[in-house]
Amino acid sequence: MPEEAQPPAGRRRFSRAARCGECHEQLRKEWLGSAHARAAQSSAFQRALQQMGQGPAWGAVRALCQSCHLPEVRLAGGEVGPKQAHEGVTCDACHTLAAVSVGPTSASVRFDVESGRKYGPLSDPASNYFHGMARSPLHERADLCAGCHHLMSFTWQGQARKIPVVTDYDGWMRYGQGRPCQSCHMPSRGSEPIARGGRVRPDVPSHAFPGAAALGRQLRLELSVDVRAGQLTVELSHAAGHMLPSGHVDRRLLLRVVYQDRAGSEIGSSEQSYGIFLVDDRGLPAPVFRATAVREDRRLPPGRVHREVFALPTDGRVARALVMLLSAPTAPELADSYGEPELSVLRSATVPIGGARQRIPRDGQGAER
Repeated sequence: MPEEAQPPAGRRRFSRAARCGECHEQLRKEWLGSAHARAAQSSAFQRALQQMGQGPAWGAVRALCQSCHLPEVRLAGGEVGPKQAHEGVTCDACHTLAAVSVGPTSASVRFDVESGRKYGPLSDPASNYFHGMARSPLHERADLCAGCHHLMSFTWQGQARKIPVVTDYDGWMRYGQGRPCQSCHMPSRGSEPIARGGRVRPDVPSHAFPGAAALGRQLRLELSVDVRAGQLTVELSHAAGHMLPSGHVDRRLLLRVVYQDRAGSEIGSSEQSYGIFLVDDRGLPAPVFRATAVREDRRLPPGRVHREVFALPTDGRVARALVMLLSAPTAPELADSYGEPELSVLRSATVPIGGARQRIPRDGQGAER
């Protein structure tokens, strides 16, 4: 999130989220459970920072990462209070955002904390004793998110490195079909007051910012088994407004098949991984902050059926297969860099192995969800 020229930092600070919560309690509670609130404190992010080297080049990369995971670092010139430093992408990171300028590979932003105004999509904003209000059409467009969710290259030692870092906005430009990010990631909470004592307003947007784990129902999973051919076929499709996985380049989707015998004991497994796979100058898997090239882009575009074929074990003991589509916030093969990822089950189904040929639809047999 490069920032456009602004006045010297001085005392420029975001308001603490707890202060916002005095009037916007329900929205703050939602935000507290979001990835935005955890952005600066996630173990993967902290571990990545610790692995970065010293010197100006690494300092620039570290600052680039922090500018989105903790936007106030950039706003305040690197001096952030101990409580604000835990707040990640806090309320003011969006609601003092006055302008976003989108380029081919990145976007720059301009914050307005000096005026005391908070920016949002309300058509009839009314200022109050704590802050002014400003109607912002930007807050209804995908461009709002581009400040942090659009980074398709970065600079290393003065040279542009054409390696994607955050892919959401680029994917949305290709597949979004005019639907703004907010239509999925800020769904309506229903009708309620936005602020304590305020009037009821319709379609108040959620501030939980659901991601892959919460939006898994947009994924379609269909299975078929051909015992004679010794194959299990899995078909995947989705209706997201971008490719999957999306977001940080080192995220993964995992399609895992676990084979079980009649007693339910595991007797084998197979797995396929989806994402953008980066390598270092030796051709080995590398996290984005050490990568020098893209080895393969194996993401799933929306609106298409992707077919994966797995060979069934041949020893005759297989009674069923448990098929799971998992979301990994960081790549398992990069555990040395980020730690072991906590996997979330997006969809799953149990498929009986028997007969000559079977087709199990997504809402068919087993514990598909």
